[in-house]
Amino acid sequence: MDDTPVPLLQISDLSVEFPTSAGVAHVLDRISFTLGDGETLGIVGESGCGKSMTALAILRLVPSPGHIAGGEIRLRGEDLLAASEERIRDVRGNAISMIFQEPMTALNPVFTIGQQITETIRRHQAKSAAEARAAALELLRAVEIPEPQSRIDQYPHQLSGGMRQRAMIAMALACQPGILIADEPTTALDVTTQAQIFDLMRELRAKFGTAIILITHNMGAIAELADRVMVMYAGRKVEEGSVAEVLARPGHPYTQGLLECVLHVEEEMPDERETLAEIPGMVPALTGIGRGCVFAPRCSFVMRHCREESPSLFVVGEAHTAACWLAVEGPDRPEENSR
Repeated sequence: MDDTPVPLLQISDLSVEFPTSAGVAHVLDRISFTLGDGETLGIVGESGCGKSMTALAILRLVPSPGHIAGGEIRLRGEDLLAASEERIRDVRGNAISMIFQEPMTALNPVFTIGQQITETIRRHQAKSAAEARAAALELLRAVEIPEPQSRIDQYPHQLSGGMRQRAMIAMALACQPGILIADEPTTALDVTTQAQIFDLMRELRAKFGTAIILITHNMGAIAELADRVMVMYAGRKVEEGSVAEVLARPGHPYTQGLLECVLHVEEEMPDERETLAEIPGMVPALTGIGRGCVFAPRCSFVMRHCREESPSLFVVGEAHTAACWLAVEGPDRPEENSR
């Protein structure tokens, strides 16, 4: 008998494709990861790497004409790809909730904040209108929206960006989900508000035991909030490990590049202004990607072998893997001078 505990969420070889005039775009290419109870997994990468599409695929919200082309999504062992539409509607907002990237477009402008939160509560819980409103008011207090008694009857455009984001978090937590997906939760917010949102997410994780998938392009946010990190590039996973391990010993050149792009604020001003590092080039089009490593055209460590064969995920540390030929040890490692 297998006594291995079933993960809260298990993604296996998840692939998403979009037909285009230039061919099939492989937006997600065999993505696999797990999420445990109360854990925070950071998913990091540039725009266009497939982070948000991963979140939409988990909730079976891939926009048409895209479709999930293969793989498994299991919630406590239940295959969500085989579930009925009615069952998936029960999962969304209840077992798995999502904070969308831009609350001004995610919130309905013609309904008050209170109406939108109570609708979520009543959809999944047997509560009267009065009970749902009382619960919504308590949620607004929990996310520290000032004067919640008046804010509950206001419309999204009447709130600041920070308050709209807090309202989105309140709505996402309305049914105390086991998993909260936060897609760039601090986009367009000032630094002080960003810090407050991260503090709030930490407090809510501690209070409710919610597991979090934090989607971001910001390695600083990953360092601050996540337990593990998965680095994505061009729809593929290129590195995964504990935050401490990956930040200390990045195994993939792309991860190294992301870390070098983080702005460091010094206590004293340097004599000369430091130039912020950048990764040359752009994320490639996801149609017609040939053989070899997808990062090879932008990599400063590229070898001839990198252009000929795509690397698998190699072990580079304890529970730490990277899809790079430089991570291979022993006689199977390609010659570094074969460029």
